[in-house]
Amino acid sequence: MSENRMENMYDMLNILDERYLKLINAANALWKAQCRQSGVNSEAWKFQGEQCFEEIAPCRYIKKQNIGFNGKEVIELQSGNGMVGVLAALLGGNVTTTDQLNFLEQIQNNVSINISRVCRQRIKVRALRWGEDHSNFPTDYDFILGWNIVLPSATHGKLIKTLCHIAKQTTAMYFSGQLRQESTGAFFFEELLPRFFNCDIVDSMEDKDIFVYKIIRKGTHPGMGSQH
Repeated sequence: MSENRMENMYDMLNILDERYLKLINAANALWKAQCRQSGVNSEAWKFQGEQCFEEIAPCRYIKKQNIGFNGKEVIELQSGNGMVGVLAALLGGNVTTTDQLNFLEQIQNNVSINISRVCRQRIKVRALRWGEDHSNFPTDYDFILGWNIVLPSATHGKLIKTLCHIAKQTTAMYFSGQLRQESTGAFFFEELLPRFFNCDIVDSMEDKDIFVYKIIRKGTHPGMGSQH
């Protein structure tokens, strides 16, 4: 592990409360480059600040709780720019970052910038389409990480199906998401996810309506094969 890189990541997290705006501007620049490469409409920019907060939240919780990833198998869902997965790798985890195919190049670039060569074999970048090719992934991850995880309601069943495949009984999942009543996040985290998993709020950025959830399996999930 690169101690200097880990300390740099923690230094960034230590100043989050004082320098949100600067961090958002940096994240926006990164997302703009990502979207240009992926052909995403620039109208999406008004939403990027909130997405940055959702990515910061699990990193802040990881630091606060001193969660140990050393030697653990970790998968990050919908990695975006890969910040959460990079942190887990710097803390010793064997990490697989995942997203749609057209975002992988940007994630790989960020991995190359932030992870030293000696540690880079511990982090992989792979495409994952929820509910479609999840069976190509292992079923025994120790940690599943996600930020801004909730997309349109049409994806909810696919995400649940994917989680049921990749999570073992002892897997700890940490997701961040918005709990605004008008958002799909409120339904997903408060109503849908608890049908299959134990889901508890463990941290929050309440002024942003962003919460961090710890999620574990309730048990076997018969009938999940019928989820769409």
